[in-house]
Amino acid sequence: MNNLLTIGIITFNEEERIKKTILSCKKLTNNILVIDSFSTDRTLEICKELDVKVIQNIWEGYCNQKNFMIKNCKTKWILSLDSDEILTEKIIDNIRHTIKNNYKYSGYYLHRYTVFNDVKLNYIFWNDYPLRLFINKNAYFKGSPHDKLIIDGKKKILKGDIVHYSFKNVYHHLEKCVKYGKLLGMVKLNKNIYSNIFFIFINCFIQFFKLYIFKLGFLDGIYGIYFSFTHVLASVLKYYYLYILKYKVKETKYLKNLEKNLKSIDEQSKLKADIDFKNGLKTNYVSILFITYFMFLKYYIIDLNFLNNISGLLYSLILTLKIFLEKYYLYIKQ
Repeated sequence: MNNLLTIGIITFNEEERIKKTILSCKKLTNNILVIDSFSTDRTLEICKELDVKVIQNIWEGYCNQKNFMIKNCKTKWILSLDSDEILTEKIIDNIRHTIKNNYKYSGYYLHRYTVFNDVKLNYIFWNDYPLRLFINKNAYFKGSPHDKLIIDGKKKILKGDIVHYSFKNVYHHLEKCVKYGKLLGMVKLNKNIYSNIFFIFINCFIQFFKLYIFKLGFLDGIYGIYFSFTHVLASVLKYYYLYILKYKVKETKYLKNLEKNLKSIDEQSKLKADIDFKNGLKTNYVSILFITYFMFLKYYIIDLNFLNNISGLLYSLILTLKIFLEKYYLYIKQ
């Protein structure tokens, strides 16, 4: 298998997750190539301990990094993985069998599901089929910020799973929301796309109910509420950063330091939940849902934040997030 397949992984400061990913890959092949964008933590040290080849390349975006990975793979087949993904035994067996016996297909879609806080998310989050296993011929990635693999020839779904440990914790997820909000804001600016505040406000409810009701997110329990709400937050963030870029509006001090303030909100919410739990307070799923809904309306409408355009909408969502996280952490402690 080492002569037929290379597993390519891109990394940056992934010391907490890269070891589990590499160990799962070694069950399939020892031919693993890590493209690292100059990590400053123990990522390189861990790769060296596990006898994995590493090439460092300056970060110029997801697609450029993955295309650099393809150029440095010398085998007929490539399996592209992220550093937060793990191969299951079934997908390993099916990949091994497919590569040895394939005659028809140039690429394979692999099923991927997300685990958050050690809980498998069956409905609310990514439960998709990315194209990851492919013949190393005229293949390349394109798109921003979410990359798409382009290959020649026929494609097919391969049975088995990739387990996606996308977020280390709540703050890591919120940090990613801000990061992708900035990227998508820039993409929309380049495409000259913009929407008015009325559309963005209505879209908040559409996006929430799309995930929570139509995607059956409510069946994922408290995580269904969390990801539906933060999906709305992420959607508003991209329009907020588009607004800032397009009109060169000066950010308020609070929103300018958003990542720092979100970390503070997360930490304060944990402390509040600890105190409430020690004092014997309890909460339930339904009350969290309604409290979140009504607190958002209070902050946005009653407190007149709607007068501050999209900045007021974003600020109202962040204030609501703090209330939600206090209840969220209390709920998962019960």
